[in-house]
Amino acid sequence: MKFYVGGEELTPENPESIEKFSPLTGKLLYRFPSATRKEANNAIDSAHEALKDGQAKTSKDRNSYLIKAYNLIRERRIQLEEIIVNENGKPLSEAKAEVDGVIDQLWYYIGFERKINGEIIEGDTELRRFCS
Repeated sequence: MKFYVGGEELTPENPESIEKFSPLTGKLLYRFPSATRKEANNAIDSAHEALKDGQAKTSKDRNSYLIKAYNLIRERRIQLEEIIVNENGKPLSEAKAEVDGVIDQLWYYIGFERKINGEIIEGDTELRRFCS
C-alpha cells in the first residue's frame, strides 16, 4: 500500500491500515495506509510549501486548475455520486445535489477570476488576504 506526499509515491513506515466500510451495506470499501506522526508532519509541511507555490502563481494560472477540476468533475460525476452514496449512505438524489453544488461553485469562481482588479484587502493573518 502506498501514499503520496509532494507528488512522490511513498511506502508507509507503519504496516497497519485504516479501513472504510459502507454505512449502507457494511462492505469494506477502501483500505488506507496508516501514516506515522512523522509522515503526517511531512505531508503537512509539503502542503504548506505547495500553498506558497500556489500563491506565487498568477490568478490566470490558478484559474486553469479550477477549470481542470470543473471539467473532471463533470466528466466523472456519476462515479463521484456513487462514491458519496457508498461512503456516506446518502440517497442518490442528495449525492447528485452535492456534485451539482460543487460544479456550480467551481463555475462561479472560474468566472470570478475576471473580476479581480488587484486590490488587496488585508485579513487578520497573512493567509487571510483577499485580492479584489
